[in-house]
Amino acid sequence: MPSFPYFTIIDRYFIRSLLLTTLMCLISVVGIMLLFDILQRADAIPDLFKTHSWGALEILGKYYLIRVLWILQTAGIYLIVSGLTITFYRMERNTTATTRGGEVIPMMTSGFSRLRVAVPFFYTSIFLVLCLFVLVEGFFPNCTDWPGSNSSSYTPEKSVNIAKRIDTSTRIKISGDRLNLESGQIVRPRLELPLSMTGALIDDITAELAQWVAATEEHPGGYLLFGVEDLDKKSWIAPVTSVEPWKTQKIFPAANLTWVPEGGDLFVVSQLQPEFLQNRVQMFVPVSLWEIYRKLHEPSKNFQLDLRVELHSRLLKPLLNISLIFLTVPIILSARFRSKLVIALLLGMAVLVFQVVPAFCIGMGERGMVSPYFAAWLPLFVFYTLDAFLFEELYT
Repeated sequence: MPSFPYFTIIDRYFIRSLLLTTLMCLISVVGIMLLFDILQRADAIPDLFKTHSWGALEILGKYYLIRVLWILQTAGIYLIVSGLTITFYRMERNTTATTRGGEVIPMMTSGFSRLRVAVPFFYTSIFLVLCLFVLVEGFFPNCTDWPGSNSSSYTPEKSVNIAKRIDTSTRIKISGDRLNLESGQIVRPRLELPLSMTGALIDDITAELAQWVAATEEHPGGYLLFGVEDLDKKSWIAPVTSVEPWKTQKIFPAANLTWVPEGGDLFVVSQLQPEFLQNRVQMFVPVSLWEIYRKLHEPSKNFQLDLRVELHSRLLKPLLNISLIFLTVPIILSARFRSKLVIALLLGMAVLVFQVVPAFCIGMGERGMVSPYFAAWLPLFVFYTLDAFLFEELYT
């Protein structure tokens, strides 16, 4: 019975070596992370068992599973690349840092082409990338109520820190002291306003509290401000003169509005929902792709550019990760580079470019300098063009 193409004994040897090496990289990184985290929280663990008894084991399990998934989300592709690099280096472990040799070179001299050697590494790495995508985007976003999902403590926090974010529909920068995720309230909100909104006056708004009001078919979403400081000095705020003031104003008095709670001073139209104000540094679990899609299709005409960019970039992330695989293997197997030090330097440069180019494109997309689609697709064009050039190395 003929064997499956590209699944011979030597292919299985390559696949087994890559999988074991990548697993060891993951275990090493996770082990170091867990060790430092446990040492930092050594005093909190006994208290956790006192208050939750054996339920503390479930809390600790979920907390550290969140950390492992977060590592896979942020560094999974680099673990795969490290696995590829270390696997090839182990095959050449009997050579010096400046001379190529080991197991791969005799295979090539005996009739194996570089492309034939690369094939099992390609499809194994692609399989790992797809598994990573399913795990990170399919399972991870469903852990939002797990311990440690939005903080560095063993119990979920209802109140979290806020990162200053810009509402691209109004150009208002929103920040504050604390955000209650359940009620949608911001403590001590601060709004930095564009000059076009204040009549060329440099001004901002500070209040005691802001309450999120969700959009409906009858009115837009936004924040109802309570206890606005120096409200009488903000002469640029026009009074409400129509039943739909949001069509001409983004900030207007809330006294006569029937669809908001009583006692509010101002209503600020916004598409920036409270959950997207959370400080991403403390936000370990990402918002699900379906949630982003749903937010973009709420009753509104002004969609957040950063949400559109995030949606498209995350959907295309597997293709982008695969492009790095197609960069890594040809560099390692290239006949042009006889020194392993040169190969390590080139791989480091490839990883650096892989980090910088997507971040630069996403930043341009979030600022409206390019369309969200262009911001997500441009890195793919750049890296697959490089892949096409480097792929020739496998035919030499």
